[in-house]
Amino acid sequence: MSSSIHLVILILTCSLEKCLSHVSLRYPPARQLDLDFLDSFRTEGDCGMESGTLRTSLTAGSLLNLTWHLGYPHGGGYRLELVSPKQSLAMLLVPAGGKENSWETEQGKFAQSHPVQLPQGVECEDCYLRFQRQATEWGKNYKFRSCADIKLVSEREECSGKGKVEGGRCACDRGREGDQCQYETQCQTDQDCNGPKGQGKCLEVDTSIFPFKQCFCAGGWFGSQCQHQARWEEGQAKQFEKDNFTEEKLGDAVLFWRVAGEEVEVIMTAPTTSWVGLGWRPADATKSCQKFPDQYPQPKGNDFHPMDCMDMVIGVAREGLGRVGDFYTRDRSTPREDTFWGGEDDLASSHAWEEDGQTTIRFVKKLAGGVADHPLQGKLTLIWAFGQEDGFYKPDQLKYHGKSSRGISVLEMPDSLPFSSSLQGFSPVTLGILVSCVLLLLLMGLQIWQNFDKKLGCWTPSSYQSFSPNN
Repeated sequence: MSSSIHLVILILTCSLEKCLSHVSLRYPPARQLDLDFLDSFRTEGDCGMESGTLRTSLTAGSLLNLTWHLGYPHGGGYRLELVSPKQSLAMLLVPAGGKENSWETEQGKFAQSHPVQLPQGVECEDCYLRFQRQATEWGKNYKFRSCADIKLVSEREECSGKGKVEGGRCACDRGREGDQCQYETQCQTDQDCNGPKGQGKCLEVDTSIFPFKQCFCAGGWFGSQCQHQARWEEGQAKQFEKDNFTEEKLGDAVLFWRVAGEEVEVIMTAPTTSWVGLGWRPADATKSCQKFPDQYPQPKGNDFHPMDCMDMVIGVAREGLGRVGDFYTRDRSTPREDTFWGGEDDLASSHAWEEDGQTTIRFVKKLAGGVADHPLQGKLTLIWAFGQEDGFYKPDQLKYHGKSSRGISVLEMPDSLPFSSSLQGFSPVTLGILVSCVLLLLLMGLQIWQNFDKKLGCWTPSSYQSFSPNN
């Protein structure tokens, strides 16, 4: 390992008090981007996100089972309003019969669903549901918002357009769950994870709203469906020579890392049987990085939190299987996989395992970054965290990490990437065109020189020696 690469651990308790995940509607689905940190202080408007093209059809007068993701059980209650700007309508639906400043508190702060009676005789094509959740420990006026664009109609689309009615019930398309096929899961059977080939299993991760499942991979395989072959065979990922890595202490966690060619290899172990995560961004990054994706509004204010604009890798393990993914977060919302942001999972190899009450993730990643990635070069701000398990927080659920299982570091990487890494953003076709253009320019230059050489020979035939291989 080059002596110019070193890790300076600051391990600050930092101001991660208001961090990681809060509220986002699941059904009806929230506006895109459906982030869960759209608070009343940092985001614009009454929703924190502008209206989009997705609009859910609901039947006027029907009973709706409203559901939402909850990453942290804040104090206080919640409320739901039906809003139709064209009709100048703002109707409080939850708490039923409540007043202007009333909040639903009877269901408790851990609630993630509520039956809602939709109004009879009220129809609209461009209305929305506005869900608000208090966080009274942060102030009486502090609220999170999540809005769902809807249509209230006399007859809604059956099975959310993601299935067919058979025998009076919805038979959902592949990858869909729920009585109206309203939810999406990442797998349903082991076959979705290349299970018949022995590459992975489909395991249940969260049942708080619906049975959400993900693929967990056997040793030697990785990817969202365990479709990629890892660089380590079964059991080999656990074997490595510590002398070949730089070892650093991250609070109760341990980090091993090394740079080899155009890649960085990382091994991180933490005292948890839940998730383990590592994140980074350029140390000189500013709040302007939150203007991503550029078609969505940037959070306001001057604060720049350690979680803002973070490239991340997060992994979990269970039953001898592992899952590691490439993530990103624009703000303090729950990190989302790179595909959510228009990028891709570009891990070159990965695995995760549990042993003696600890979870370890190992991954290889290109130094160059793509969409929803930061290049691993120069001075980086590094954050780390791992999941807790305490009643509300279930194993392997990506929710709030707790106050004692996170920290900040600074990582010094080489200031420049290898030349081949700098070309990573170009497609093979583009590279071919560039190479052809360079060769063409060289040939043109040679031709010009030869023509010039001949003219000089004509002007001074007695004293000039031509540029020729024979001279």
